[in-house]
Amino acid sequence: MAKDYYKILGVDKNFTEDDLKKQYKKMCLKYHPDRQAGKSDDEKKKAEENFKDVQEAYECLSDANKRAHYDRYGSMDNYGQGWSGGADMFSHFSSFFDDFDLGGFERFFGGSGRPRQQQPRGPEPGQNLRIQVGIGIKEILDGGEKTFKYNRNVRCTDCNGTGGTGVDTCPHCHGTGMITEIHRTGFGMVQNSHPCQYCGATGKIIKNKCKKCHGEGLISKENSVTINIPKGCQNGHTLVINGAGCESKTPGAPTGDLQVILLHQYDKNKYLVQGRTIYEKIDVPYYDAIIGKEMKMTIPNGKTINLKLKECTQNEANIYGGTINGYEYRYIINVIMPTSINKEERKLLEKIRKEHK
Repeated sequence: MAKDYYKILGVDKNFTEDDLKKQYKKMCLKYHPDRQAGKSDDEKKKAEENFKDVQEAYECLSDANKRAHYDRYGSMDNYGQGWSGGADMFSHFSSFFDDFDLGGFERFFGGSGRPRQQQPRGPEPGQNLRIQVGIGIKEILDGGEKTFKYNRNVRCTDCNGTGGTGVDTCPHCHGTGMITEIHRTGFGMVQNSHPCQYCGATGKIIKNKCKKCHGEGLISKENSVTINIPKGCQNGHTLVINGAGCESKTPGAPTGDLQVILLHQYDKNKYLVQGRTIYEKIDVPYYDAIIGKEMKMTIPNGKTINLKLKECTQNEANIYGGTINGYEYRYIINVIMPTSINKEERKLLEKIRKEHK
């Protein structure tokens, strides 16, 4: 059974990048091997499996193309060459948790366990956003501009991102945003660090929280953006709009980017898109299917295609219509039978039946 990556990480399908990272940290901390001390072997094994599932889920949902494939097919089967297991698949995790100093991670996955050096940091940039936008057959073929609205976090105008007044250094983490704990084990002293729960890992305590942003420093605001959809757009195509993501709490710090995933959305009772082929189902009266007919067809982008039905065209016949912007356009014939006939039609059909006896 395919794994539910959204359920594993505890996010819905409209998550922001900030949501994904927060849940990823939370789940990794929950199932980290150093957090399983005192538990049974079965519980430790289960935590190890959950830990790896979290990595697998994040590996998929943090990548736009992999996520589009997963959303469409419900699994990562047959996605390119796939990713392999082993320590390499956790390389993003190792760097992601540099700040947490979770001793034992590299030992757990067979790494070198070399010490890390703290890197100097600049102002925290705004969060990136990822959204999905549906496009119809006309946009798939011809592309064009599309304007849509979405919500993003912007710096609070009342407190200018500070979250309020009376900002002091957190006495619990001493401004680091992290709390370090030392435990004695059978292998010696083990040092673990985790985000400070008292200040939310910010290193600061706000005495008088801003009433507008409730101490967050950011508020949600609707934004509008126009994108250029390329001709012959494939499902899952991703556009990146620099600076259209969330703002930072710090004035002058970089704003995040907006990642737009273009997903094919169309009437599936009439159309089917497979690879680089678009199929359109059309109804044809039985007499046209029998004697043949030349037809002018208008496709969704307004262009016309000359379609020739041969004599005795069969139901569900697959007929080539043309190639448009990299897509082969084809018609699936649905032969329509009458629900009733008049006397003259009956006479004609009786005559035809006698001819074929």
